[in-house]
Amino acid sequence: MVSAFTIAALGWNGGLTSLCMLIALYTVAAGRRGPVAVAGLALVYAGMGVLALLRAPYFDHPLALVTVAAVTVVWALGRYARHRRLAMDQAVELALEAEWRQAREAERAVVEERLRIARELHDVVSHTLSVIAVQSGVAGHLITSHPERVAPALTAIEDAAHTAMDDLRRMLHLLQPDTAAASLAPAPGLAELELQASVHRATHGPITLEIDPSVADAPQSLRLTVYRVVQEALTNARKHAPGSPVTVGVRAAEGLIDIRVDDDGPGSPVGRGGFGLVGMGERVALFDGTLETGPRPGGGFSVRATLSAGRERVSP
Repeated sequence: MVSAFTIAALGWNGGLTSLCMLIALYTVAAGRRGPVAVAGLALVYAGMGVLALLRAPYFDHPLALVTVAAVTVVWALGRYARHRRLAMDQAVELALEAEWRQAREAERAVVEERLRIARELHDVVSHTLSVIAVQSGVAGHLITSHPERVAPALTAIEDAAHTAMDDLRRMLHLLQPDTAAASLAPAPGLAELELQASVHRATHGPITLEIDPSVADAPQSLRLTVYRVVQEALTNARKHAPGSPVTVGVRAAEGLIDIRVDDDGPGSPVGRGGFGLVGMGERVALFDGTLETGPRPGGGFSVRATLSAGRERVSP
């Protein structure tokens, strides 16, 4: 700006004076903080006053007031550009921070759900080991008096041992140190689904529950997973589609267990991607399963999980 004033005062190529001054003022207004920008504007005003007193070209006529107005407008545009740029930078920073927090919350939800699954699997394994202990005692008692009745007991021991080994393998993938006291209540399963459906029907709306009887032959840890998946899907339906009819189906076929929960509420997936679905995915993955969630073609929302019902052997 000093150079512009010098050019104007000496009368050198005066036609570019105003343009150079405007560019310099915009640069200061857009790139500097408030005090420096205000000082730059004040310097321009003072310089134009001096040039007017010196009757320099383009500043010795009343039309020079147009230049004053132009200077003010250019300075204001520079300040606006700076504020807009800072606001955009702040918005990007806030978005990145929110994304980071969301990722941390999702990670924490996964860890908490894994710990919960591990505690429940611990209860299941403890029950299975109790069965093994009882059957072993029966076999030891009958081996001399009724040897023909020992074979069924040994078969039960073998089945329970394989189930416990599978559950232990899954638990070892999830287990983390946890000081929370484990629940003493028995692990819920298919029988509790009827109670859960009754509670939902009485307090939240109509529900249809269909359970394939053959699912009851699945291992207890798998039946627990079925219960938890249905529980979370119903919670999701109550939250996002209150009062809407819900249909729950649990079927077994060809070594797979298929779980489907459909509601007739809003089909938009917006707001349906909570951490409960994350935990549901963790449970389904334990049984080499798949989880599909999303809006239904005819309206409403659907949760479908497919679990492997076959026993997974542990390599020796």
